[in-house]
Amino acid sequence: MGDDFGAEMMVVGFSQGGFIAQTLADDQSFNIKEVLTYGTPELVGHRNFGGANVVRLMHNGDPVPGFQWLTNNVVTQTTSSILTAVLGEELPEKGSSINFRAGNFDVTSHAPDKYMQIADEYDKSVNSEILSSRSSQQRFHGTVVSDTY
Repeated sequence: MGDDFGAEMMVVGFSQGGFIAQTLADDQSFNIKEVLTYGTPELVGHRNFGGANVVRLMHNGDPVPGFQWLTNNVVTQTTSSILTAVLGEELPEKGSSINFRAGNFDVTSHAPDKYMQIADEYDKSVNSEILSSRSSQQRFHGTVVSDTY
């Protein structure tokens, strides 16, 4: 990011990292335009993810993306409501929200290597909504500044 604190960003996260990616976008402290999660449920009680486009890659055999109740709590929803009311913020126009599902049941389906297969299927999809999403993400290809495991 350097000195350009308004730089457009894409954030990617797996499992809990996906919660963090969605929360960062929803916080609107950064200029996040694209969010890509793997094995993560939708953050319930969000405030339009700061207008970012959100894609969630979900393995059909992975139970974790179905655990929306983990994010559906009084703290998350109350905090979002209070922030909106107190700050008087106008929410940005909502970006796209896509849940891309693929894969067969497998007891190890929450593993990162299984999500590499799902990502390959996402990359090969000819669905118009997916094509549009990939096109929007394309501007961030080749500009990874941090890759931490």
